[in-house]
Order: sequence, then C-alpha cells, then structure tokens
Amino acid sequence: MKSYLRYSLSDTFGLIASSQSSVVYDSTSNLAISAALHQVAVCNLRQGTIVKVIKPEFDDTLVRIGQIKILCLSPNKKFISAGYSNGIIRTFDLTDGTTAASYNGHRSSVTACRYDSSGDRLISGGADTDLVLWDIVAERGECRLKGHRDGVTDVAFLPSTCIVSNGAVSCSKDSFFKIWDLDTQHCIQTVVGHQSEIWTLDISPCGKRLATGAADSQLRVWSLVSLSDSSKVNSSLNNDEGKAKDDDMLVAIYMGSVPRSCADKGKIHRVRFHPNGKSLVVQGGGGDKAVEIFRIRTKDEAEKKRKRRLKRRKQKLEKEEIEEKIEEDEGTFSEHVTARDEMESCTVIRSHNKVCSFALSSDAGKGALNVKVLLGLQNNSLEFWKAEIKRPSADLEAISTGVTEKIYNFDRHGHRGDIRTVGISSDGRMLASVGKGEAKLWNGYTKKCVRTVPCGFGLCCAFAPGDRHLIIGTKEGKIEMIDLSSGDQIGVFEAHEGAVWSIDVTPDGSGMASGSADGQVKFFEFEIANKNLSIVHTRTIKMADDVLCVRYSRGRGKAKRLIAVAVLDATVKVFHEDSLKFFLSLYGHKLPVMSMDISDDGSLLATGSADRTVKLWGLDFGDCHRSIQAHTDSVMGLKFLPGTHLFFTASKDKTIKMWDADRFEKVLTLEGHEAEIWGLAVSPDGAFLLTGSHDRSLRIWERSEDMVFVEEEKEKELERMFDSELERDDKVAKEASNMENEESGVAGRRGVESALAGEQLIEALELVIKYGIEARLAEKARRKAVKDGKSVPTSQDQDPFLLGMAPDDRFLSELVRIKPSDLEQALLVLPLAHVEPLSAFFARLLEKG
Repeated sequence: MKSYLRYSLSDTFGLIASSQSSVVYDSTSNLAISAALHQVAVCNLRQGTIVKVIKPEFDDTLVRIGQIKILCLSPNKKFISAGYSNGIIRTFDLTDGTTAASYNGHRSSVTACRYDSSGDRLISGGADTDLVLWDIVAERGECRLKGHRDGVTDVAFLPSTCIVSNGAVSCSKDSFFKIWDLDTQHCIQTVVGHQSEIWTLDISPCGKRLATGAADSQLRVWSLVSLSDSSKVNSSLNNDEGKAKDDDMLVAIYMGSVPRSCADKGKIHRVRFHPNGKSLVVQGGGGDKAVEIFRIRTKDEAEKKRKRRLKRRKQKLEKEEIEEKIEEDEGTFSEHVTARDEMESCTVIRSHNKVCSFALSSDAGKGALNVKVLLGLQNNSLEFWKAEIKRPSADLEAISTGVTEKIYNFDRHGHRGDIRTVGISSDGRMLASVGKGEAKLWNGYTKKCVRTVPCGFGLCCAFAPGDRHLIIGTKEGKIEMIDLSSGDQIGVFEAHEGAVWSIDVTPDGSGMASGSADGQVKFFEFEIANKNLSIVHTRTIKMADDVLCVRYSRGRGKAKRLIAVAVLDATVKVFHEDSLKFFLSLYGHKLPVMSMDISDDGSLLATGSADRTVKLWGLDFGDCHRSIQAHTDSVMGLKFLPGTHLFFTASKDKTIKMWDADRFEKVLTLEGHEAEIWGLAVSPDGAFLLTGSHDRSLRIWERSEDMVFVEEEKEKELERMFDSELERDDKVAKEASNMENEESGVAGRRGVESALAGEQLIEALELVIKYGIEARLAEKARRKAVKDGKSVPTSQDQDPFLLGMAPDDRFLSELVRIKPSDLEQALLVLPLAHVEPLSAFFARLLEKG
C-alpha cells in the first residue's frame, strides 16, 4: 500500500473580523475581540496590531470545524465562548489562549449565547430552534428547551432582581419571543406582538425593560412586571396555554415603539442596553451602515413627559370639542408611561461600510453621557467610535443631541474584498495576495502584513526573478509592477484590451507570458529601465476566443519547451515555446478550463475545468490518460507538487484535494475555507501550499511527517457520512418530539466523538466482564499470600488490550478520557446487557472510595 506525507492546516491569517459574527470588548475596553472564521482575534486598536490569535483544538479527521457565528464574554472577562456553525460551543481562556471546554448540543449553527450574572451558566440558541442550558462548572448540559418554530436569533438571562430570578428570554424568526422558567424548564409566556421575524432582544440592567428589534424596522419596548401589576396597565396579554395563573408570575407588557431617526430604517439587527442603563444602541437602517443611539430618560423626566403628553391631548380635545378617540400615533392615548416617554433618539453613527455587529464599552464618560462603540464591518475591518450625548435643557420639548467621532480604524491586516490570486516567492519567505484595489505582502514566517500597495482589480500575480518585484495582471487589461522593498508601483503597462486572466514567468526567468480576454497571448522580456525592472513586448499569439490560462513547461534536458494556452471554447492549445508553432489541440472538457499546470518533467499536463473535472494529458501525443470527477463545483486552481506527479486542486466547493497522477486516485481532502477558493500556490520546495478565498482568509497547509494511506482516508469519509446520518436521525427524533409538544429534553447531542467514545467504553467493559472476576480472585489470593507470608503466586499472561492494567483500571482510564459534555451520549450507546456490569463496576469503585 503506497503512503504519502500528510498536508494539514497550520495557519489562517488575513482576517480581522468575520462578516457573520459578533465583536466584543475585553475587560479594559482597550482590546477588541473579534471572530476570524474559526479563530478568535484579539486586537489592540490604539497600536493597530493583532495581539493574539486563539485557535481551537480539534481533530480535523472527524469534525469539520466550521466558523464562529457568535461571541460571548464571561462576566469575569477571563473566558470567551464562541458558537460555531457546526453546532459546537467552545470556551477559550483569554489568558493563555487554550480551550477550556467544548459543548456539543446543537444540530446546526449556534446563533445566540449569553452568560448569567455569575458566569456559572451559559444559555445558547441555535438554528435548530432549540435552547440549551449549560453548566460551566460541571462542563455539561442541564436541559434543552423546545418551543420555537424557527431558528432562535437571540437569548438573554433574566436578572436576579426579576420576579423569576432563574429565567431566560428568547426570540426567534417565528415572530414570537418566549419567557422561560429554568427551574421548571417550561415556557411561562409566549408574546405574539410582532408581525415579522424578531432578530434581537436585550434586557435593561435593572431588569424592568425588554427591547426587541424585528424585520419591520420597529424598535419595540416591553415592561417586565408581575401579573398582579399588569392589571394596572391597559394592554393586551397573550399567555402561553393559560399557564400564568400565579400573581407572582412574570409577564411582558407592551409599552409601544420608539421613533427612529434613520431615513432608511431597515430591519433591526441588534439592540443592546449600555451597562450603565442610560442609553440603548440599535444596529440597523441607513443601508445597514447606521448605528443609532437612544437616551433613556430618568424616572422623573419620563413622568414629566407623560404628564405633558396627557395635558396636550386634553387641550387638543377641548379645542376641537371631540369626545371620540382621535387617530394619533401609537401610545399617545396611554395614561401610563410609554416607550416614547422613556426613550428618545439622540444621534446616529454612520459608517461608510455595512455594519455586521457592535459592542459597547463599559467605560462611562464623566459629565456628558459618552458612549464608546466598537463596530465590526462587513469589509473585514473594525472601527471605534465615540458619541457624546448632550442632555436637554429643562424644557421638556428640547431634544437630546449627540456628536459622533471615529477614533480608530483597524483594517491593515486583511483584504477588504475577495482574494483573487496568491503567490509565493522562490525562497518561500514572502507571500503575496491580490484582490480588488490592493495587493498585500506577508512575511512567510510571522504571517504579518508588511506592505499594502494600491493596484487595480488584480486577477493574477507572479514574483519576478530575484523576488524583488511583484507582477500583477488586472481586470482593466494592465500589467502592474510593484517594488517589494519600497512598496511603490514602479510601472503600469497597457498590455491588453481585456482582462488579464493569467501570467506565467519563463523557466529561465528571462521573460513572461500573459493571456487575456482580448484573445491574445503576449510575450514579454524583462529589462532594466531607469534603474527599475520593466517589460518589453516581443511576440503575440492571436487566439480565436478569450484566453483563460497560460503555462510554460519546465522540462529540462531534451524535454520539449512548450507553452499551453487554455481558451474559452473549452480546448487547450499547445505551442512550441521557441517558434510558437502549433503542436497539440486538447479537447474533451465540456466547459472552459479555468486552471492547469505542467509537471516538472514535462510529461504530464493536468487541466481543471468549470465542468468540475480534472483531465490528465500526455504531452508526447496529446492523449488523455484519465478524466476524474474531482469536485462538486468549478476547479479554480491546480498546481503540481515540484518534482513529482502529485498535484493539488482548489475549487469553488471550498475544498482542496491532493491527487496522484500516476495512480489516478485522490489522496487527501483538505477542508477549512468557508467560501469559494480563488487562488492556489505551492512553495518551490513543496513544504506548504497557500490558498486565498472569497471568505477573505489566507491559509497555509504544511507538510508533516504523518503518513497518509488512501484506504484510511476512505474510512474517514465513511465516518463523516456516519456523522451526517446521525444528524438526520437527530432531526427525525426532533420532529417526533415536536409532535409530542415537549418543552424540555436532553441537552447533549449524538456525534462521531460520543459514538466512538461509547464504542471504546464497550470494548473496555467487555474486558472487565471477561477478565474482571479472574483479576479480582488473583488480587485476593495475592493479598492473602502476603498476609500469611507465603510466596506470591505467579500471574498468568495478560491480555495485551488491558495495556498492563487491571480490568477495572482499564475501564476507568477510558471513562475519564471522555469529555463531560459527551459522557451522557456515550453511555447511551451501551447495550442493555452491559448495564449490570457497569453498575457493578461503579459499586466497586465506590467501595474503594
């Protein structure tokens, strides 16, 4: 059986803040914590540096890691919990960056999570419509709460000052929000006041107000009171199945909506009360680029506002002499304090890019009300804003005003858009990534950005000989030359009339070729002009259609010097490099060839196409050796491993695959990117490969000493299929439980890890059943012999599966290896016949103390 060296993910960089996750502050409010796909980045905004990157510990052979959807900081500010798209919650220690705990309870993406005030419990909500309550100390799930009909979007614990001290509130895309009693594990109220999806909610620090934001752009406010106090409020109440019969039951009473200042209000993505309780911050509107700040009036101010509102209403009725109700804005006729009486819009923070999330600093200003807001933007950057709110004068008609100022902009360490192409220098010390409007140079060892150079819309790039210059082909048809030492653009050449899709440097480093959408392949030679590197056009090949890819053969000795050209008509034309005479025409792909490469010995050409296949061609006669169904989407990158017939492919299906061109078989699948992969480059020594993606991340995949066997990889794929089968079984079980209208259930979730742990327990327990009695009798005889002063009887040969331990100790060693969050599901795997031996084992364990 042939073996290969394994490539695995070693580093991910180029990300500041994921567009689908949240951002938080640390305890000092000086550091910003953001999600960078599966990692957590800790950034110093003042210095403009990434202080720390926390990477999760995972087994990539079993669990696809997913990306972070939500971040939640513990009350003591020492731990941060991250909810992933694969349903796992990981808790990281911010001090040393280690994984403190891992919880697997959701069947799909985790969309919300919050800590309670003590930090001992965590509640999470997922797209699977369930809530799961976690015990942080015991590292296990307490219960699962069911009742929502669509994905949960936000969740919060009720403050201890509330009537229901041990409770929670959740909202969902089903347009309901629910109040839960965690002691009895059931819903005590379902509120149906919304007409569209509810995306966010938050509870004020005092625990008396609840704010919700929905897709209809209205900011609604609810009063959290006891049922006895709710009778004093003129508002309708919808209780869940009549369960709110106790006068001390907590209920939510609608107080009305608050007018917003944004012209384009849009849906509300996130609402959060400031920790000091003096303001409310709302994300949404203004083309999703605005964050609006509301001032919360004091109790006296709200009461004065209410009285003046009622007085004006009375004057209006007397003036018009109308006794019937007049149609006015919502909340005008309420005799109690409304949301408009308590809150007013003060100012709006308007960013130039779409806002994905925000976080509030607990650092309050002196005198004036200062609100410090951290924004996570969709373009992979962070902004830090300060808003100073000026309180109104004694006149109740005066409106609070605010002044906003952007303090910091954190964007140097990543691209604003897609990474379309990547490159590696000849010594592997420098990495290049190019996207729309900018090219970035990275240190190959530290993975830090050392240069950011403005450019056109880059589609391809290559390092010039000597690694002192970077050549970029742009969508505008230009070839740009960048000096790496200074970061200056030293030349822009009008090379083509269409987009430059591909460039390749000659094997001897004397020149380069470019292929363009104008249907031309142009050849250039390098020269020194005005002490700078330049290019001179020498020859041209005119093709019948757009040129998508150009590659030189790098064969040595008597091998032919060829150049391959991929054309839009799905064919590949091969020419002699010296004379440019036509040599071969390779056809067979159904869609255009997007990428290709020639092996170092010049004998093989591999082509990757938009038809999802890879074809292997012999360059002696142009025969097709094999056609491989490689990916489930277009193959965008293909590179041979130097000196071998092994090659890598990268695809829009988010995967990289390693292939053996001699055996025509897949060796390895590398997963990790969360979007289409546009760029692929292999280091000259084959030690690592670099990929760039639509998710704006750059990833390094390093070669290790671990061996890869094709048969083992096929078994691992079967295990992944088994995990998907478990997910389907869980879905069926969930639908069955929903039909039974259950409100609570088991917190854990079956997965590959818990199933394997269960199998290992079964094997160890069978050893206890088989050898346990003999071992205990032998131990008893040994002790008696020692007590009587007789010779100790010799022990028989032990089963090697016991690993030199007693059967009970062997089972105990397997038991303690299981994560607390997986223990319950692992024990459920055990067959009924093993229950009695298991109980006997625990009895013996208790006797030993």
